Amino acid sequence: MTVTSYRLKVLSTIEGLCEETPAGLISPRELSDELEQPVGNIRMMVQRLRKAGFLERPYEGCYRLSAKGHKVLKEAKELGNCGEFAQQEAEG
Repeated sequence: MTVTSYRLKVLSTIEGLCEETPAGLISPRELSDELEQPVGNIRMMVQRLRKAGFLERPYEGCYRLSAKGHKVLKEAKELGNCGEFAQQEAEG
């Protein structure tokens, strides 16, 4: 899966929302409210990110970043350029 700037935005938003909750988990509904996107689109995105290993689902309907998700966000922040990061991911 190519890590696009939009996917980085979604991962970053998940990270922020999880930090705000006592359990450290979020639902697709909470994410859709924050991103102002239809919940169906967000559910599909979350499923794809989970299958790619960027998210964990410890309980049905509850998600958080995986170690891989944290690593990708850290690398993107270090680069400071989401577009450049997405290109590097696509190249290998």
